[in-house]
Amino acid sequence: MDDVRTKKEYQHKPFIIAELEDLPGGGSLKLGDLDKSKKVIPPGFFVGKNADGMLVLLVSAVLVEAAVDTAKTLKVKKGSQLQVGKFIAGDEEGSKAYAVTKIDTANADYDEVTIGTALGVALDAGDSVYEVKAEDATGGEGELPVIPIGLGKNEIDLSKNHAETGVSVRGSYTVATMAFGAPKAYTKHLPLMRFKYPNK
Repeated sequence: MDDVRTKKEYQHKPFIIAELEDLPGGGSLKLGDLDKSKKVIPPGFFVGKNADGMLVLLVSAVLVEAAVDTAKTLKVKKGSQLQVGKFIAGDEEGSKAYAVTKIDTANADYDEVTIGTALGVALDAGDSVYEVKAEDATGGEGELPVIPIGLGKNEIDLSKNHAETGVSVRGSYTVATMAFGAPKAYTKHLPLMRFKYPNK
């Protein structure tokens, strides 16, 4: 008798326009540092690999409202993995990076993220902020926790103790349907992946 199994690998993935290559066998995603209260991570998230060979989520969020260069509060799409105490930078050249001091999730349409010091760059609605390793008071020197290798293709259930995902590493993708956006700080490391941004 055939062993027939349902795999989330085959679910609809609207962020993929055309996939030319994926990572053979996919990988296991590290869940320990993630905010389990968010329940799921939608497909189309950037991943890298740590020293143990596990996939690591690169944390980012999309702004729903423009922010001036002196802004200390940022309105972002709900459901991101931004966390208090972590450092974020804006996806514009020369952005500084400072720690998140508060995240207000009370609004049904967006989360309001507060940082202790402004990032020093103006950001448009649709731009991204992303997590870096440490504070960057100079600007433009924020270091990513891991280097991106591709896009996770599976929805991740955060109630589980273990998660696996396929990883797309070559093809064309539409950013408008990616929950956490596509920061240029990530995509510059992925020359085989083409990203279509809204209105571009």
